[in-house]
Amino acid sequence: MPDDTAPLLALSGVSAHHGGLEALRDIALELRAGEAVALLGRNGAGKTTLAEALFNLGPRLAGSVRVMGREVAGWPTHRIARLGLALVPQGR
Repeated sequence: MPDDTAPLLALSGVSAHHGGLEALRDIALELRAGEAVALLGRNGAGKTTLAEALFNLGPRLAGSVRVMGREVAGWPTHRIARLGLALVPQGR
């Protein structure tokens, strides 16, 4: 059962590599009901790597990703999507 008091999305200490290089280091973010967040940055800033880390599509070296109060480390992508998290790539 989801925790109604928890943020909808919470990242803590997320670090990840992309192509052998450190792309994310110690990322923290909370998103609550009614809020919106935009990830902005130049090419190579880590936006895609962060999205991949949210859905376990790439290697996450450290940190916690919680969706509706549930830690999703190791979950398959389709199970995370069932919690309501979605990724819409540019141009779609």
